[in-house]
Amino acid sequence: EVKAGEELTYTITVTNTGDVDYDGITVSDAIPANTTYKEGSASEGGSLSGNTLTWTVDVPFGESRGVSFTVVVADDLTGVESIRNAAVVTGDDPGEPQEPEVETPTDPVKSFSSDKTADKSEVKAGEELTYTITVTNTGDVDYDGITVSDAIPANTAYKEGSASEGGSLSGNTLTWTVDVPFGESRGVSFTVVVADDLTGVESIRNAAVVTGDDPGEPQEPEVETPTDPVKSFSSDKTADKSEVKAGEELTYTITVTNTGDVDYDGITVS
Repeated sequence: EVKAGEELTYTITVTNTGDVDYDGITVSDAIPANTTYKEGSASEGGSLSGNTLTWTVDVPFGESRGVSFTVVVADDLTGVESIRNAAVVTGDDPGEPQEPEVETPTDPVKSFSSDKTADKSEVKAGEELTYTITVTNTGDVDYDGITVSDAIPANTAYKEGSASEGGSLSGNTLTWTVDVPFGESRGVSFTVVVADDLTGVESIRNAAVVTGDDPGEPQEPEVETPTDPVKSFSSDKTADKSEVKAGEELTYTITVTNTGDVDYDGITVS
């Protein structure tokens, strides 16, 4: 059994089953599909022409002779269940070659990694915040059907229509299904609007859930974005009369308005 990127060494053994020496036997072997020849690995006497190695061996009576070479299995094993290789061994009769072969099953690995980012390192009330979840294929075959789900974070509201292609919103959760080819990445994204009231909110935290073939072992990439709350107020003073006579009462009203995005306690009016 062989994995992507591993070396695989083939040996072709020719045994003299007759009662005289057998000289001039030709052994040829085409480099198998989904592999590459390891430079210089052919045993003594081997020559490479195009994609085919060739040796000429002399096999004394009662003995055997072997030739060998090494290949490196491809990184991408999508759809490759085995590596099959057949040699062609030709003696005095070129019309009746022998074709010994071997088939080695592959052991493909399906795996992925995921990451989540936000487009701002700090966010204010009312601002937009865009999240991107990136899924990278770290295995040696295509990985189809990966599910990405993401609940809209607390203290934000989903921006209608902002989900990237394929996203669907159910309740408070966005969901995508992505196919990630070997060696590639796929990303999904959406945008939220931060709440106007950030009282007690130090950060906006959001975690996605990325699930492959094993639903019991999801990945949960997350990002936490600090808030930048603003404390501010305005004040105004009015009188209940625009004109006053001697001895009349005059009532003043001072109004303090919170113009920030958090509660503002302890304002002194004197």
